[in-house]
Amino acid sequence: MMVLDRIEEGKLVLLDDAGHKTELLPDAVSGPYAEGDVMVPAPDGRWQADPAATARRREQNARLLEKVLRRGR
Repeated sequence: MMVLDRIEEGKLVLLDDAGHKTELLPDAVSGPYAEGDVMVPAPDGRWQADPAATARRREQNARLLEKVLRRGR
């Protein structure tokens, strides 16, 4: 899974699950995107955000954070 980690110096920085970095220019992405989005290959050969995968990832992260915070009480 590739996630848009940040945008810096005009480039999109994607990280995979192992922490490997890929840098893209904005014209390599079709459609809207934001930091934290899960990015997938688009049919036109560029990348695009996957809203459903992004929502699932954010929900998983929220559950994990809640679990960690409960342990600290």
